[in-house]
Amino acid sequence: MALLQRAANVVACSPTAIPYPSLPGAQVRSLEAHTVHKGYQYVIGGLYSNNGLATSPESEFCNVTIQYTPQGTEGRTTVQIWLPTEDWNGRLQAAGGSGWTAGLSDTAFGTMTGAVIEGYAAASTDGGHPNAHPKYWALKSDGKVDMENFRHYAQTSLNDLSILGKAVAKSFYGKAPHHSYWNGCSQGGRQGYMLAQKYPSAFNGIAASAPVLDWSQLTPAGFWAQTQMHEIGTYINPCELAALSAAATKACDGKDGLIDGIISDSDACYFDAFSLVNTTVDCGFGQLPRNVTREAATVAHVGWTGRNSSIHPDLLPYLDTTLGLADSVCQTNGTCVGKPFSLVGDWIKYFIQKDPNYDFETIKWPEFDRQFQVSVDEYHEVIGTNDTNLKPFRDAGGKLITYHGLADSIIPSRNTRFYWNAVAERDQNLHDYYRLFEAPGVGHCYTGTGLYPQGIFKSLVDWVENGKAPDVLDVDMSSTFGPKKTRILCPHPQKARYKGGSPDVKSSYTCA
Repeated sequence: MALLQRAANVVACSPTAIPYPSLPGAQVRSLEAHTVHKGYQYVIGGLYSNNGLATSPESEFCNVTIQYTPQGTEGRTTVQIWLPTEDWNGRLQAAGGSGWTAGLSDTAFGTMTGAVIEGYAAASTDGGHPNAHPKYWALKSDGKVDMENFRHYAQTSLNDLSILGKAVAKSFYGKAPHHSYWNGCSQGGRQGYMLAQKYPSAFNGIAASAPVLDWSQLTPAGFWAQTQMHEIGTYINPCELAALSAAATKACDGKDGLIDGIISDSDACYFDAFSLVNTTVDCGFGQLPRNVTREAATVAHVGWTGRNSSIHPDLLPYLDTTLGLADSVCQTNGTCVGKPFSLVGDWIKYFIQKDPNYDFETIKWPEFDRQFQVSVDEYHEVIGTNDTNLKPFRDAGGKLITYHGLADSIIPSRNTRFYWNAVAERDQNLHDYYRLFEAPGVGHCYTGTGLYPQGIFKSLVDWVENGKAPDVLDVDMSSTFGPKKTRILCPHPQKARYKGGSPDVKSSYTCA
C-alpha cells in the first residue's frame, strides 16, 4: 500500500496535477512542481530549528514552487512547499527566516530538510525578496521606504504562507493537514510572534525562539555599545571585554547552587565592572598582556546596568555577560576601531536615515536617541510585535512556546521576559497557551555550550495534539563519545535549582 501511495504521489507531482491555489488579495503567477530525491541526509541540532539531530538514509519529496504578486505591490513572492512522497504524517511545518531573510535561506532549508525527514510537509517564503539584503529593496527611486512592500515582508507574507501551504498539501494528498506549525528562531521568532498576534488562526502551534521583540526598538538599541564607545572616544580591545565577561561569569556562576561555568540565575547576578580596572589580563594568541581600562569597564557597566534614558528604559541590561555588540577590530599596534553588527547598521542606513552612504560610525547619544524615536514612530506598526493581547490566539486553540538563551549576545533575553511578563499582567492563565523557557549558557538560537532544549518543537506538538503541557524540558548535554549528561529547563518564572547528587543527572534538579 505504501509503495502504491508513493507511486501515486510521484505522478501527482506535476504542475498539471496541482491547481493554482486561491490567495485572497493576490494573483498567483506560476506554479512549478518536480520530484526531488536525495541520498543520506544529516541535519545537526539547531540547524533544524528548535530540534535536535535529524538523519535519514534517503528522502524524496515533491517540491512545489509558487510565485505570486500581492495586491499593492509590483514584485513577486516565492513560496516553496516540500511534500513527502510517502509516510506523510498529516502535518504542515513552516520554516522561518534568519537575519534579513524571511525564509528560503540556508537556515530555512535546514529546517525544511529536517521536517521532511520526520514526515512533515514543509513550507517557507522569501517574503517577496529573493535578494534579502535591504540594499536591493528597502528604498524606492524617490529615496523613500516602500512601506507596502515592507509590510508584506514583515506581516502578510507569513499568513499567505499558511494559506498556500495548507491548500497545496490538500491538493497533493487529497486532504488538508490536521495540524499546522510555525518553526523559527531570531527573525523566525519575530515572525512567529507576528503570526500569534495578527493571524491567530494561521497555525495551531508556534515555536518562536530568541525572537526580535520589538524590532523597531530592539534593532536600533543594538547600536548602544558602539554609541557608548563613540561617546568616550575609545574602542575597546576584545581581550578586555572577554576578561570582564569571564570575571562576571565566575562571580555569578554558583548563584543557582552549582558551579559549572554557566550563569543559570541571572537575576541574582551582579558584578562590579570597575573592580577589574587596572587588572592585568592574558590576551593569548601571541598578544601582550593588557590592563583592563576604565573605558572598558564603562562599556560593560552600561551594558549590564542600563543607561538612564526615558525613551527605552526596558531594553537594558542588554547583553548579560557577553557584550557581543560591543565588537571592535584591533591592529597589531593596539589601535582599535568599532565593528557594528551589520544588521543594525543596515537598519540605520536604509530605514532610519534612508541613505545607503550614511556614516553611522560617528553616532553619539543625542543622535542615537533621535534615531531610536524615528524607528519606533515609523515602523512600530509595521514590524512591531509587542501586542500583549494574545487572547484571540488562545481562543483559536493556539499554543506558543519560546526559549531564549541567557548568553545571547545579539538579542537580549530580558526583552523576551519583559514581553512574557506583560502578557501575564493581562492574562493570569497564559500558562495554558504560552510558555517561555530561559536557557542558561545558550547563545543566539543554538550557539554556545549551554542548555540547548533540542526537544522544544516536539514538546509543542505534544502540547497541541495531546494536551500535555511542557512543565519541564529535558536537556541532553552528552557528547558523542562522552558520558551521559542531562539537565532540565523550567518555564518562566520558575528556575531549575540544583538539589544535590550528580550534576549530570536531570533528577538532581527541580523547578522552583
